[in-house]
Amino acid sequence: EVPLQNDRILSEPLYARAWLALARMAYIRVDFDGAEECASKALAQHKGLAAAYRVRSQARFWRAEAAVAPAEALRLRRLSLEDAEEAIRLGEPAYAARGNARWRRGDRDGALEDFARALEVEPLDALTRNHRGVLWVERNDLPAALRDFDQALEIAPGFGSAWANRAQARVLAGD
Repeated sequence: EVPLQNDRILSEPLYARAWLALARMAYIRVDFDGAEECASKALAQHKGLAAAYRVRSQARFWRAEAAVAPAEALRLRRLSLEDAEEAIRLGEPAYAARGNARWRRGDRDGALEDFARALEVEPLDALTRNHRGVLWVERNDLPAALRDFDQALEIAPGFGSAWANRAQARVLAGD
């Protein structure tokens, strides 16, 4: 019997998947500290677990968004980008995670490329469509932004951020 109490998970690749499952549960609960910790423990057990890099990248991205200290936000954004790149290198389609990291680091062109690749893999990802729409607004390409917001709302009609972002794009477009 394997105890699944945090630090007591044994050191084998199978148990790394247990840490990954805990990381995903923490992420879903919006416990980004816990998600990062569990994903790191999964990677300590099995360095080739690409999905753990993806989860850790996403957790670090959201931790950076909430960071009060600018230096900590920069550090977390750098780490988020490194994790996303490693996940992609290992075959995990972590393009949305890398796109978010690139966007927050100021690489808007790279972010747009990654969001396009993410949407090729997961065309029904309303969050990525919304993020790309915001990038289009930042680039003042309002028709492209409105297309993305409209598609995000077709996929997820209750997505409040997409409604707000579309309204802002319409105001900027003079609608």
